[in-house]
Amino acid sequence: LGTYKTQHPALGMLNAKEWFHSLEMHSRHHLNQKVELEALSAHV
Repeated sequence: LGTYKTQHPALGMLNAKEWFHSLEMHSRHHLNQKVELEALSAHV
């Protein structure tokens, strides 16, 4: 595992484990954004 890598647009060359980890981080980031937006919209 980790021998084969492919280019990520922002993070450079990643193996499958690194791609999976970046997907998890990206998803968590958007879920946090969703929570913040919902909190803001509750005050409108």
